[in-house]
Amino acid sequence: MESVLEEHAPKHSHLMAVVDPPRAGLHRNVLRALLACKELKRLVFVSCNPDSLVLNAGILCGRYLRDWPVGTRNERAGGRGGRNKPPPEQLPPMEPYNPFKPTQVLAFDLFPHTKHVEIVMLLERE
Repeated sequence: MESVLEEHAPKHSHLMAVVDPPRAGLHRNVLRALLACKELKRLVFVSCNPDSLVLNAGILCGRYLRDWPVGTRNERAGGRGGRNKPPPEQLPPMEPYNPFKPTQVLAFDLFPHTKHVEIVMLLERE
């Protein structure tokens, strides 16, 4: 993914991408490539798993930290509701980036009478 963006992105000043990852969410190398591509201004994120969407959007919208924290406050406190979840996948060190901001979110009930929904989130950055 990084090589594709590196090859084609410099030809354009304003790119838009659409991602529709599996239930596990985006791989950290894909997250890294999306963040590193300065020409990428809009990202449409389609997800069938709200949990992985929140984790991925948190990374895409978070500010750059040179030293990623090992744990989170909730993890040290035993997690929310007593569940002790492992920390979200961390990105390897990279250059500072301009984070995305969520601007619109829609949920689509494509599977009536089930707990599954498709979520579409628009993320933008300057």
